Amino acid sequence: MTVEHAGGQAITDRTTENLTLVFEDASAGTTSRVAWVSDVGGPIERGFDYPVEGGDALSVDDPTVDADSDENALDADGSVGFAFESDDQVRVVWTGSRFGGDARTVTLANATIG
Repeated sequence: MTVEHAGGQAITDRTTENLTLVFEDASAGTTSRVAWVSDVGGPIERGFDYPVEGGDALSVDDPTVDADSDENALDADGSVGFAFESDDQVRVVWTGSRFGGDARTVTLANATIG
């Protein structure tokens, strides 16, 4: 599965603590998280892979699929611990603060895996 920044405002280091993909396995009732970008050591430390801009993407593996037939199912930027099914959910979740305010968490997008 690939999630892409569709455009608009970039996700930048100065206001972001982390940008995470949250996968919910509907049949098992479990959740797995894959960090897209994250500050190292807290909000005042510089993180890696910033900014996330329009067209940037993160690929996440279903561990039961070998996408490139190299006998290794870990072919993407990240992986979850369950096979994707049609009723599973993915959320793009941002945590950060605007100009030194209190940190907050916002869901930027939701989708059902289909």
